[in-house]
Amino acid sequence: MPPPARKVNSRARVNASLTLWRHCLPVSRKSRNTARRKAQPIRGPRARAARVEFISGAILFLSLGLLVLSQSGFGAGSLLALAFCFNLALLVFSWRRYRDVNRLEKARKRRRARWQPSAMQAVPPAPLSLALPDRHAAMKQAMREGIPTGAFTPWFERQIDLASGRVTGFEVLTRWQHDVYGQVPMERVIAVAEQAGLIEDLSHAVFSGALREARAWDPALTLSINISPVQMHDPWLAERLIRLLVETGFPASRMEVEISERALAGNGDIAINLMNSLGNQGVRLALDDFGTTGIALDELRALPFHRIKIDRSLIQTIDQSPRALQVATAVAAQAATLGLPITAEGVETAHILRHLKDLGCTTGQGWHFGKPMPAEEARKLARAPLRVVGGWEHQRKAG
Repeated sequence: MPPPARKVNSRARVNASLTLWRHCLPVSRKSRNTARRKAQPIRGPRARAARVEFISGAILFLSLGLLVLSQSGFGAGSLLALAFCFNLALLVFSWRRYRDVNRLEKARKRRRARWQPSAMQAVPPAPLSLALPDRHAAMKQAMREGIPTGAFTPWFERQIDLASGRVTGFEVLTRWQHDVYGQVPMERVIAVAEQAGLIEDLSHAVFSGALREARAWDPALTLSINISPVQMHDPWLAERLIRLLVETGFPASRMEVEISERALAGNGDIAINLMNSLGNQGVRLALDDFGTTGIALDELRALPFHRIKIDRSLIQTIDQSPRALQVATAVAAQAATLGLPITAEGVETAHILRHLKDLGCTTGQGWHFGKPMPAEEARKLARAPLRVVGGWEHQRKAG
């Protein structure tokens, strides 16, 4: 199928212009390539306007050429002058088209420059659940920048005596509200900090803020902090925690260090040295996430724990599954053989609370008593003369 006539005519004009250009003017190969690249066929209304401009210019310069012929006679010089005038008309047309293309290109660049920053800000990042290398690296960098500036703040989850309903202490949690990522889950924060080697800096920033806040609270309230399994390999961990107590002025007898069963796996000697060093300073110790790894009771008896915490995964479904209730009962019986107080995590309903009392748990924490709170709310609760709570609904109305 032959090409459209309009396209053939456009190409013919371009070829004619290039032929006259090559034979009438001494130009370089680079200039010819530039002209060949710029002189592309155009279509639509702009093509019709360009043809009108070309015909008008050609008529004008042909008229000038005929005027020259009538004055000087017909000869080779006159032919050269006529070709020159015709080629000059083509050059004017090509220059006007080049100017239009240049303007369009500049306008397109300006639109792109204005669009890119707003588009980059408007497009949200990939979801946190996607394990992308660039996402991981960006979050590491954001954590490095956020730790010194106080972006990570301590939050507090109350711990309740199940017999009296009184608040006995708080557990320190980490919260990170990022401008781009939003509220980052604590599990995600800890995992990235461990992989990036920032867990020590993160713990120091959060723990120091929590200890400074809680040192003016009721002396009967304890403050529980969690130790990462990665930190267990730090031979100076005990000295760092003791130095933190000295710097903040927080009493050692009010601080409770929680060490998970996972952190104890394969770190028996390190854990004994750590707990002995902290215990000698009066720091209390708690075994966290009990019942998740099946650690032997003989090993636990050799460790100087003061309290045992049953993992929330064993508690949250005991009101829905008989099997879960049997497992929780067996774990509570194992903990009772150690002769230590038992704390249950993940108390979310009154039905779960009744089961835990029957299992012999002495302390509980969870959303049934109240959600984790920032320092301002925890300060009001800690300084209240009466800290009796009967459940989440009651606490929400009282607060």
